[in-house]
Amino acid sequence: MKAKMHGFTLIELLVVIAIIAILAAILFPVFSQARTKARQASDLSNLRQMGTAVQMYCQDYDEFWVPIAIDVPGGVPSTAVWWPRLIYDYVRNAQIFRSPQFALLYTEFVFNWFNGPAMAPIAELRDGRWVLPVSYQGVNAACWLPPHWRCTNSAFLDDPAGGCPQRRHYGMFFREKPGTGSLAEVARPAETRIILNGINLDAWHPSHFDIVGDAGDFICGFTTVVYNVSTSAWWEERWSINDADRLAPFLRHVNVTFSDGHAKAMRWGTACPHEFTVQDDKHVDPLPRCRQ
Repeated sequence: MKAKMHGFTLIELLVVIAIIAILAAILFPVFSQARTKARQASDLSNLRQMGTAVQMYCQDYDEFWVPIAIDVPGGVPSTAVWWPRLIYDYVRNAQIFRSPQFALLYTEFVFNWFNGPAMAPIAELRDGRWVLPVSYQGVNAACWLPPHWRCTNSAFLDDPAGGCPQRRHYGMFFREKPGTGSLAEVARPAETRIILNGINLDAWHPSHFDIVGDAGDFICGFTTVVYNVSTSAWWEERWSINDADRLAPFLRHVNVTFSDGHAKAMRWGTACPHEFTVQDDKHVDPLPRCRQ
């Protein structure tokens, strides 16, 4: 006589399934965070290599730093060669200019100011059109002086009447004022941010940084230091809400290269205006929390 086979009851199966679901709910976020941390480490390596390349460029050009772009020939539209291509020859690796986390694809159709062939091999030819992946921003802050700095067409204002004629505060990639651009100008090399995660190749306006005002708002209403972007409709994204969980490139952090060449992860939304300028201007920083 055969022994009677006993299987799982319906209740036992439901209990097992519930336990698996609970474990999955616990572990999946952990796996996702681990993947993001791995991408952040790779991204940080990219920024360190860029920092080294900038230093090498400076040594080859009499200690003058990299300009944000060069027009070839000057003043002609669609001939700009941007800073990633200017330092490319020191790394010979186009992949470091594309973050493993995200890259916004600039096309000639939308952004007709970049020269595709001149930006190769960082720029890629796809279906007959040049495409430039952008993951990093070069700091080209024009100027600022409180309190006229928060959001204007003239970026960081130097003059209460408008415009930036004096250019007393500017970023490391800024080269528009005669006599600027020397490595010796950088007062605090280990504290001056020059490259960071973001989707705007040329960070010149207050909205291009992760600077949050004392009231918790972005100084110009939004920021481009983000990776949470829909590539199909990036122009419809909302970058105006100060939400580090949604906007920060890496788990509430942003990776930054400093002018001395080192790179590190920084808390997103905690940057100060003076950290983007080459002058020793902490004592006149527009934000009271940043002033020292």
